[in-house]
Amino acid sequence: MTHELVYANITIVMETDRKKITEENLIRCGREEFLEKGYAGANLRDICKRAGVTTGAFYFSFVNTEAIRGAILEPMIAASQTMRQK
Repeated sequence: MTHELVYANITIVMETDRKKITEENLIRCGREEFLEKGYAGANLRDICKRAGVTTGAFYFSFVNTEAIRGAILEPMIAASQTMRQK
């Protein structure tokens, strides 16, 4: 592999890792914001401020606040359904 291809692969992996870390951070901060203020009272800018990212970074990861709400709730719903099946 050429040096350029190796560099490109490393860059892609780093960007993917950074995006995942940002998404996880936004989900954590969104969960905190929703718990404190409720869904109706939560503010996208406050979630971003808490996460230390711009609103542009938010929209790079999520289409809207409904999407982050889904990302927060889906694991809890799945766990609840698994517990019910046992």
